[in-house]
Amino acid sequence: MADSEERPLNQVEHVPPEETIRYRIKARRQELGLNVEELARLTEEYDYAADTVGEKAKSRGISPSMLRRYEYDAENGGSKPGARELCLLCAALDVSADWLLLGEKPSDEKSPVQLAAMAFVDAVLTIQKERENPFSGRDRAWKSMERAEKLSRAKQPLKD
Repeated sequence: MADSEERPLNQVEHVPPEETIRYRIKARRQELGLNVEELARLTEEYDYAADTVGEKAKSRGISPSMLRRYEYDAENGGSKPGARELCLLCAALDVSADWLLLGEKPSDEKSPVQLAAMAFVDAVLTIQKERENPFSGRDRAWKSMERAEKLSRAKQPLKD
């Protein structure tokens, strides 16, 4: 198509979803009220690499400079996260991989009967767990408190 020709209105240029991951990373980071340095510290909370034998694992996370590169487009020196970084970003940003990679929530094409059956099974399993361990229902609250703690630590300025 020549430059002088106009593209019909019903033809939209396809942009692969992985090309727009940068917008989702930045939008979610801002939604959580994090700057790049705080997100970098939060990724450290979710990344543990084995140190030497018998010693405590050390956190690595994703560096602020690399996070900035993820938010730039490829023409301006941007980069796309690898598998390890995608896992860390999903955990730190508290989003699904489907959303981060593709920009969509996982499709739920189950019938109402299937959904009702799944809810019933979940309820039965929850009741069984609570009978075995009355404190099992607190796991979700514990994880939520743990996440809030990690967010709080990530937002604290670095100490020299």
